[in-house]
Parts: sequence; C-alpha cells; structure tokens
Amino acid sequence: MQLDKENKNIFILAEAKDGELDTLALQMASRARQLADEWGCELNALILGHDLDAPVQQLSDKGFNTIYVVDHEEFEPYHPEIYVNTVTEFMKEQKPSLLLVGYTYLGMELGPILSKRLGTNLISNCVDITHENNSLFVTRPMFNGDVFAKIEVNELPLIASVQKNYLPVIEGSFLPAKVIVVQPNQQKHDVRAKILSILSPTIEGIDITKADILVSVGRGIGTKENIELARKLAEKLNGTVSGSRPITDMGWLPHECHVGISGRIVRPKIYIALGISGASQHVAGMIDSQYIIAINNDPNAPIFRVADCGIVGDIMEVVPALLESVPQA
Repeated sequence: MQLDKENKNIFILAEAKDGELDTLALQMASRARQLADEWGCELNALILGHDLDAPVQQLSDKGFNTIYVVDHEEFEPYHPEIYVNTVTEFMKEQKPSLLLVGYTYLGMELGPILSKRLGTNLISNCVDITHENNSLFVTRPMFNGDVFAKIEVNELPLIASVQKNYLPVIEGSFLPAKVIVVQPNQQKHDVRAKILSILSPTIEGIDITKADILVSVGRGIGTKENIELARKLAEKLNGTVSGSRPITDMGWLPHECHVGISGRIVRPKIYIALGISGASQHVAGMIDSQYIIAINNDPNAPIFRVADCGIVGDIMEVVPALLESVPQA
C-alpha cells in the first residue's frame, strides 16, 4: 500500500497514568519507527494526562520526530468524553495515515469512537504490523487465539490497536524529539457526564493482585478435583491459586480468582499457567508478569508465545514431578 503523499505520517497514542508511562508505547514506537523509515515519513506521538514530564522524557529518544503533549488536570482521572473529544479534534488536524493505540481499557473504548468520528477503518487486537512489498499487513489472533490472521490493508488511513508485549522494544540511537505543548480546547457543554469518584472493587478473601507467585489453571486441568494439584504446587511455592474465566464461570474457583481483562489484572513475579490456552482476554490480564511459565499438552497453544519458559506435556504428569523436585519455599 503506497502512502498518500498528502497524508504521510504515523501517530502513536501513548498512555500514562499517575505520571507513569505505559510501556506499550515503547513497543509500538519500535515497530512504527521501522515503518516510518520504510515509508519515508514522520513518526509522532500524542500523550494526554497530567504531570507528564517523566513520561515525555521516556519517549523523547525513542525515534519520534515530534511529541505532542496535552498536560492538564482535567485529563486525570481519565474521562472518556473529554479524552475522545480532544483526540478527535487533534487527529482531524493531523490526518495521520496510521494511528496506533493500545489494546487496553482506554484503547478498546477510544478506538471504535475515533474510527466512527474520523471515518477511518479500525483493526483491533493486533500483535504485529509489517510493511512487505509496498503493502501494509497486520496480524491479529482469531478464535480465542487458536489461529492468527495476517490481513493486508487495502485502504489508508487506518487505526490499529496493539496488544502489549508482542512487539519487541528495539534500542536505537535517536535524536531527541521535538516537544510541542497543545492546549486543550474543551468546552464544558460538550461533556455530558461528570466523574464524582473512582471506586475500586471490593475484594473479599484472597487478593490475587497482591500475590508474588500465581499458579493459574485453565480448562486443561480437566476436572474440579484436579485443581487440588495446583493448590499443592501453590502451597509449596508459597503462592496463590488463580484461574481463567471458564474455570470461575463453572464455579471451580471464586470469581475473585479470575485472571483476565474482564477479571483481575495481575503482575506477579512468577505466573504458572496450567492448561491455559492463552486467549487474548486472558493474556491481557497477566502479560506484565515478570516471568511466565506455561504447561500445556498442545505445542501450538498461544500461551507459549508469551511464556518465558514452556513445557509441552500432561499437567497430571508434569505437576507431580515438579512437586517432587521443587524445594519448599
């Protein structure tokens, strides 16, 4: 796909919360810089929030030509109407050929609205974006991650939402980006809702978000009774048992043990996935774990794509062997 000469730039929408940059922006920047070099166009970023000095500094030497900063207290906490109105107005002026947003809570809400308001196609949940033979391709999981589809893009501009930790961060030597502060033009009458407070869910019993080690079970565990094997492993490691959505939906574990984008977002030091296939909704809830170990009898299970260590085998054989060999924590 050849770029429209009147519309040749790439934008990344970087996210920050409480003054901390979401590292997904750095992953998208590495791939987008490659695309920009191949297309001979600029790579720019837009970041919105409050107290953004540190996030902007992190982005400054990552290959961007210009970083546009909207720093105002009204952008924290996140307000969907204020955010989307500002981003829409900005993108209508910039007219990017390709806009990359994160496949995050914010991106999943913002992407479809921007697609509608800008009249732009949207491809969500992408794990790769490449430029081959003058054509743009995006890769995304389908059927709960059992297969991946490589889609040729036939029309620009395009919005693509990108999953975290699929694109590598490539270190390079880049000149500092130009930073432009953008003043929001937000009219109060444009906002129909007012945020009164941010409520965190009440967690009864075990809080899996606080665990350093999680032993998480999926449908591959076979039966409810087999979860006892996972409990024994968790106890030996001084860890906690959690599970995928099917496990909690069936009542095999309490709902507060559900790991996934519709459950709990966890970031343990060690995440052990027993019989979990690796659907994107689950992966999004545990992708920030420091070390991921996956055990599954299917060598093609998507979970292995994000695992640091993978074991192809029967859970009922591998876990007992681990219990014998792993010392008590």
